[in-house]
Amino acid sequence: MQSSKIEFLTKYNDLVKLAIESSPNLPDKLCELLVSEYELQAVALFKINENDSLTLIGKAGDTKKSLVKNSISACKECKLIKSKAGSSSLSTQSDCEIQISEYIIYEGCLFIKLNGKIHALFKVAKKTPFINSDKDNLQNIGDAAGNLLSIWFGTQNAGSLSTSQIISDIAHELRTPTNSIMGFASLL
Repeated sequence: MQSSKIEFLTKYNDLVKLAIESSPNLPDKLCELLVSEYELQAVALFKINENDSLTLIGKAGDTKKSLVKNSISACKECKLIKSKAGSSSLSTQSDCEIQISEYIIYEGCLFIKLNGKIHALFKVAKKTPFINSDKDNLQNIGDAAGNLLSIWFGTQNAGSLSTSQIISDIAHELRTPTNSIMGFASLL
């Protein structure tokens, strides 16, 4: 077996455990995994509130020091938040009001619909422009991250869905992104 695949699965399994335990460290650890595994410079995770404001729940990498956990931000220009897109959608619009990096690099927003009422937004930054394969990969990553966040939010709000129900609903969805990630890792 390839050690890089096993290492990634170990990291992902640790995230699943944190999600099931409803650990407050999950958002930061998830952002750290995205930075370390996918050539991103900075990642910030926001929960979208009912009034379309954003609450920072996790960050990693070279994310601005001024972005503090539980701080509330807003982006009036964000088309993803306004449209409440599908399960995961990526936008690289340049007029975003929220910048997560101190440096002049390329940033994008990844909208994730977790369940009927809860939505999240990953803000990602990298040194090179986003190409189509990056966008496709980020949407797959968004689906996998959305599954973890669904478990995490579900265990925090125990009345909404049981963990076993969420896992049974998403088990088949984990296989394809995981196989894709492992395939890309083996090519590297």
